Amino acid sequence: MITQRAVNFGTVLCDMNINEEDVLKVNALLSQSDDLRNALANPLVKPQEKERVIEKLCPESMWKFLKLLCNHRVVDLWSDIYEAYEELSLEKQNKVKATLYYAMKLDEQDIKNIEDMICKKYNRAGVQLELIQDDSLIGGMLLKVKNKEFDKSFKGALEELQRTFAGR
Repeated sequence: MITQRAVNFGTVLCDMNINEEDVLKVNALLSQSDDLRNALANPLVKPQEKERVIEKLCPESMWKFLKLLCNHRVVDLWSDIYEAYEELSLEKQNKVKATLYYAMKLDEQDIKNIEDMICKKYNRAGVQLELIQDDSLIGGMLLKVKNKEFDKSFKGALEELQRTFAGR
């Protein structure tokens, strides 16, 4: 669960209107390098050294924000900050993020219908839909949007049936 502190920093990042490509570059750096994240989060590393590393590795548009994270000792919250930033950016674009888990490949029309349903249900202009194949579903699909799950999978139906019989 994302903390309010991470949401606050995500909001600051979103409000800075930094080029999305620059934010993605920093996300890749911080997500892939535990050593970099640990160094920037380490209170024993001098602020000047952290600034040199930031200025050497990161796009200039992100320097001020990353130094802010270091000063407030929240670099270790980066993944949550980025997630909050991503949601806020989508919100600004009147879009919603969703993840669709499926057992068998869906055709383009099925995907389009699902996106249209999400747009209508959440009153959004668009969807950032992540597609993930999951053979454990046996058949059907599982859709996650915000904090809701719509389970139309065989696995989910079998589990529900099992709970029903177990309750008797």
